[in-house]
Amino acid sequence: QVTTSIYNLILGKLYCDHYGTMRIQGNREYSCKLKFKEQSIIDRNPHQVQGVIQDRSGRTVATLFGKWDESMHYVMGDCFGKGKGSENFSEAHLLWKRSKPPKFPTRYNFTSFAITLNELTPGLKEKLPPTDSRLRPDQRCLENGEYERANAEKLRLEQRQRQVSQLNPSHSLFSLTLCLAYI
Repeated sequence: QVTTSIYNLILGKLYCDHYGTMRIQGNREYSCKLKFKEQSIIDRNPHQVQGVIQDRSGRTVATLFGKWDESMHYVMGDCFGKGKGSENFSEAHLLWKRSKPPKFPTRYNFTSFAITLNELTPGLKEKLPPTDSRLRPDQRCLENGEYERANAEKLRLEQRQRQVSQLNPSHSLFSLTLCLAYI
């Protein structure tokens, strides 16, 4: 499991770093081991990731390398094995590359993928439970950029919830019971 740390919360430039080892199990044929290098003060090349994809027998099938915030590449075979240098990196294939941010940022600088997470596609509404937050009217207004209407709707919902709890104070999902014995 990779550790995520956030630095300079009080002073300095705020940034985060990921470090440690991540193991990914595939479809029983392949597994992946990625090492996220911890950033140091003198490190001129931060956010480095290196890893290997191995088959069931433990043989390295591909080597992965790159930066977790820019791009990842792969080379078939073991490039980090004993006595092997970086001469095979010229044969590297692009695996993933960060999308460029939009020229006109909207919606809190979300990526286009993040914006689609709350999207109600045709046919989805009928399949969702009535408690799904994507169905909340204030959420819909917020998604559509109607900020004042979203705020008014949110206040209306909160007021309604307060009234329900005042009318029926025993209406609660949880209750306190004293149990002095171990279960």
